[in-house]
Amino acid sequence: MVGILREVSQELNVSIDCSDGSSIEFSSPDELFEFVNSDARYIKSLRLSTQWDKDLHIYIRFSSKKYSTPIEYEITGNEKSVSYYSGKLDECISTFRLWYTPLAFFDFTDMLMKVFLCVLLIVLFSLSIWWVFHFEDPKLSQPVTEKLTVRDYFYQITGIVVIWIFLIIGIGVNFFRDRLFPFANFLIGDGVRRFNRLEFWRRTIGISFFISLFASILAGLILR
Repeated sequence: MVGILREVSQELNVSIDCSDGSSIEFSSPDELFEFVNSDARYIKSLRLSTQWDKDLHIYIRFSSKKYSTPIEYEITGNEKSVSYYSGKLDECISTFRLWYTPLAFFDFTDMLMKVFLCVLLIVLFSLSIWWVFHFEDPKLSQPVTEKLTVRDYFYQITGIVVIWIFLIIGIGVNFFRDRLFPFANFLIGDGVRRFNRLEFWRRTIGISFFISLFASILAGLILR
């Protein structure tokens, strides 16, 4: 990526935003790679750009902030140069894609709530069909006034609890997903150590899951 920008300008503008809210500018990418990037002050976003006094200007931003685009760029110049460097940047960016990228962007809370709403709609649709076919029943056409029983309150409370359970499960899964599968990694300074540590835990959890799955299948076959 730096090599592509240096084809346009040897002098690059480099700056970062850190987790403690501070922003730092560097005189060169080499100086950036010397940044500690510690747990107490790690990189949240990185910006690279060529000098503005050139006919062609390229700006690239890398971000690890949630709900933001991980990599975005802008190119200003003549049409031929913009098309050429857009292709080169797109090809380079595609190599940054990790094996778990789809999982990192998947929202489990949204998925669980959609499942719950689908189930709710199916239930309501079934009840409406039942009501249509039983509408002519004299017993149903007469107004009935009954007090809510303990069972009615139980069903209402159960429905609310189920909604909260879906929300809590989704939030919990998203939380652990963000910790184990971050959609952006800055392999600078201590960032390399953090990435390797996460790789270790991903392998450990993945292997443990498949071993437990295999053991449960084997136990089921033996006990059958």
